[in-house]
Formats: sequence, structure tokens, C-alpha cells
Amino acid sequence: ELLLGEQGNHQWCCDGHVSIRSRTLATSDDYKIELQVNVEEGWHLTSVNVDSDEYSPLSIETNGEWSLIELQAPDATFRKLGFQEQEAPVFDGKLAIIARFKRRPALSTEFTAPLLKMKLGLQACNDKQCLAPVKQTLVHFP
Repeated sequence: ELLLGEQGNHQWCCDGHVSIRSRTLATSDDYKIELQVNVEEGWHLTSVNVDSDEYSPLSIETNGEWSLIELQAPDATFRKLGFQEQEAPVFDGKLAIIARFKRRPALSTEFTAPLLKMKLGLQACNDKQCLAPVKQTLVHFP
């Protein structure tokens, strides 16, 4: 069992309202990782493509050796929250996100480990409040 913020393929964040499991789907020039995200009942995450100053969208950043090529996420559900008038695109329950990466060409002749370090940015909200956005670090060795 892992505690809040511990490193591993199963992590908790957003005050324990969200759990994330990650696993490798392919190891080649194109590298895929599946993120199984489980959002506690009564909570939701802001969707991927949110153009708003009020919310932090789900996002992925990588270390300098990798480029994010594609991000596949389920369609968002539009929901009106108790503290706003307009509907917002959100994810809730269980969702699978596939992230596809490509390793950038080496900038030197020195050997570097193919470590893929990514930060999953997300913001959890319920009908009354939104927690501060977090960047959860996930590490994989292709």
C-alpha cells in the first residue's frame, strides 16, 4: 500500500480523492503509458482542453529527453457545478488516459538513462469547492 505522494505505479493525490495507476503499453521509439485514474464519488477532474482562467486542465509535462506526441482521453461530461453558472467539461469515476511519447535524439555522445519522468497536472473539485491544482510525478523506465 502506498501513502499520499509516494512514488510507484499506484499513487494518490488531491487529498486522497484521486488515485492513479500507470503501466507501460509499448517499449520502442514510440512509448505508450496507460494511466488508470479513479476519481472518488462526488469529485471530478477538470477536462483536458479547458480554456479558462478559473480551472487547471488535465495535462502532462515530460523531462527534456521525451516529447509528448499524443494524449488520448475519454470525452468529457459537461456538468453545472454548485458554485458556477456555466457548465464545465469534467471527468469523473474511472477513466483511462493513453499518453504516447517519443524520445528526443541525444544531444551528446554520452550515455543517458532512458528515464521517462512526467508530471500529470490535474485539479479535483466537488460541487462546493475546487482543490488547488497539483502536478503528480510519475516515473517510468522504458
